[in-house]
Amino acid sequence: MNHCYHCGEAIGINCKIFRQIDGAERPMCCEGCAIVASVIHESGLAEFYNKRTSLPQPVDASRQSNPLALPELFDDEIIQAQFLNEQSDGILEAQFVVDNMHCPACVWLIENQLNQLQGVRAANVNFSLLKLTVQWRKTEIKLSQIVGSVQSLGYKVAPYSQSTVSRSINQKYRDLLKRMGVAGAFGMQVMVIAVVLYASAWSGNQLEFESLFHKTSLVLILPVLLYSAAPMFLGALRDLRMRTATMDVPIAFGLSIAFISSAVATFAENGEVYFDSIAMFVFFQLAARVFEHSAYRRMTQKVIALSAISPVYANRLSELNDADSADIIPAVRLKVGDYVQIKPEETIPADGWVVQGNSDVDESFLTGESAALPRGCGDLVIAGSQNLTNELVVEVVRVGSETVLESILQSLEEGVSTKPSPVRLTDRIAGIFSAGVVLLAAIVAVFWLLLGSEAWITHTISVLIVACPCALALAVPTALTTAVNAMAQLGILFTRPDAVQALSEADAFLFDKTGTLTEGQAALRTVELYEDSSKKAIMNIAGSLAQHSRHPIAQGLVRVCESHNFSAATSVEVKPGFGIRGEIDGETYLLGSKIYLKSKNADYKFETVSETPGLVTYLASDDSLIAVFRFDDSLRDGAKRLVSNLKDQGVRVELVSGDRREEVQRIAAETGIREVNWDCSPKDKLQIIREYQKQGQCVAMFGDGINDAPTLAAANVSIAPTNALDVVKTASDVLLLTNHLRMITLARETAQATVRIMRNNATWAVSYNLIGIALAAAGYVPPLAAAIGMSISSLLVVCNSLRIGRISAAKSADAAQS
Repeated sequence: MNHCYHCGEAIGINCKIFRQIDGAERPMCCEGCAIVASVIHESGLAEFYNKRTSLPQPVDASRQSNPLALPELFDDEIIQAQFLNEQSDGILEAQFVVDNMHCPACVWLIENQLNQLQGVRAANVNFSLLKLTVQWRKTEIKLSQIVGSVQSLGYKVAPYSQSTVSRSINQKYRDLLKRMGVAGAFGMQVMVIAVVLYASAWSGNQLEFESLFHKTSLVLILPVLLYSAAPMFLGALRDLRMRTATMDVPIAFGLSIAFISSAVATFAENGEVYFDSIAMFVFFQLAARVFEHSAYRRMTQKVIALSAISPVYANRLSELNDADSADIIPAVRLKVGDYVQIKPEETIPADGWVVQGNSDVDESFLTGESAALPRGCGDLVIAGSQNLTNELVVEVVRVGSETVLESILQSLEEGVSTKPSPVRLTDRIAGIFSAGVVLLAAIVAVFWLLLGSEAWITHTISVLIVACPCALALAVPTALTTAVNAMAQLGILFTRPDAVQALSEADAFLFDKTGTLTEGQAALRTVELYEDSSKKAIMNIAGSLAQHSRHPIAQGLVRVCESHNFSAATSVEVKPGFGIRGEIDGETYLLGSKIYLKSKNADYKFETVSETPGLVTYLASDDSLIAVFRFDDSLRDGAKRLVSNLKDQGVRVELVSGDRREEVQRIAAETGIREVNWDCSPKDKLQIIREYQKQGQCVAMFGDGINDAPTLAAANVSIAPTNALDVVKTASDVLLLTNHLRMITLARETAQATVRIMRNNATWAVSYNLIGIALAAAGYVPPLAAAIGMSISSLLVVCNSLRIGRISAAKSADAAQS
């Protein structure tokens, strides 16, 4: 017998299908596999065969079950309109579900194949969600060529939709349930027979039909082995071919030895049989896998549910003040600057500012809070939220992948598909442990054989079963998956699973001030004029410059300016966190902090400006000071309690802000923060973080402005509020989807509970394996007890991890009441 070079299918020695690959004739089971193997080799991607950790189905068989679509169909404009998204500069983007992917090496193969095509800008595959995202230039390549390239590798492609992904995930879950059901149904029959046999043995009476019962058990166990345990045997074969070892290897060895020895004993009518042990082991092993997949399924369902929120259509207004000018268009065709009419009970199709109307909006899908939120002119509304009471008109500011909803989806998808470092570590340990178990079992077998024991097979099987590192492999991922899912439901989104451990260990918390500890809504208090000009003219100049910045002070100026018909500012230069420079009607003006103005002209007369607490910004021409604007920025609810809670936990809290000394010290005094830094540039903040890290401390950074992006990226764990800029959300590890600062405390406490449970799980798993191996090797653990104990160990790990959801919910309820 030979094996197919591509799919590993067994083929006869008279195989007639060969392909010349890497200088050798490679046997193929069918023409489909031969074509795919040739394409992979000719594309220079033969490394795929060394990288893969699982084998695909034969290509012909997959075509018969689900014929590959003709790639040319994807060039039809009607079909494309349903799932294509046009980016800027003639770039198109589409998402597909890719079926038949069997291991992460498929991700490598598809991405490399597509990235070789001229015109393809980017190709990314999410293995967990079976999702392929492709960007290409429409003038250089057709979509049919892209689809055809993927199909030439033997994969099936369909436009991405939540129903397709949900169907695929649920199908895997149902398959596990079916296999567990078969193991349970047949296993119970085997156990009934075993009870009779055990009762006979204990009573000392020879059972008349003992041989018949053994043979009946042999027949009943075959469906359990051939169907229920098939994934375990296939996994072991895959590992042996790839010269690796996972938990499937000792499982397969144990089951094989137990079945063969039991079958020999059955037909010889002499010796021990272990059919009951086999049945219970497979059942409990599948039960543990069902629990594990159930936790993953709940996490992916969160992604799928969010995907279904965005509306298909939108009411776009051609004229802002003319309701009759509304046209119904696909929501994907909205552009920045469009005006959208949103009626009661309709879903908001894009992020934008309310320009007309007042209403209540339901953002519970995002924040987890059931209470409706009031929204009126100047307020930001987000895609996916629902308008409840009155009609609104919204100016679109973000569409497509730039919306808050899409950024959350992307973060969740990355969280689902990314393995954090503790998981990678336990995977490696489990792999090494599995290889060691096989060697240890061989030593145990030889030891008992040399002693002349007839129970050497029993002891060897027990060692293989009890030593299976299933619980160790489940110790970390189940806890992390449960924690990330539980906190997402409460409005705390972890974009990187590693951040859970980093947040729990953070011993230094650095806070930006504006928009994080304060409301970030600067309210103009006074205007001091230093030139003989009208206030209206001065406000027009200030507003013309301020509209080019998203800084809270700049936005505060824009809101109070008497006219929104600002003069056009040209040659605008924005230095985030400091100020703005621009030309208006041929004159150069500067708007910003005292430091910013002095950096441009040291001759400004600041001595005449009174020093009072509060936010201050200055307007100046090239040579003289024009006006001083004073603002108030109140402390956010919960800021004092947050700082107090962190200090009670022994965490070092520091305020790092680019604002002036008086305002920073005022906020520090109100919150109880003793360590304060003011007039900080992004470089200064970065230096502070580096100093902490040099001292071996784990740093958490909480910020929302563009000047915080470098520090957020450098911190061990970064946190951003829901009102943060997109670039900040991209750089953050934890995104708060609510405005409650208590969520930071909740996230930290849940993270600490998660790390404790992960450590408990790992300690239990290692301890159980070490003690169990010692007892099994000594002959004190029979195979049935080993099977039950190993499975119960895995179930305990899963159940212990599921406690995180209850802990998180309880802490959330306590925080809400306080």
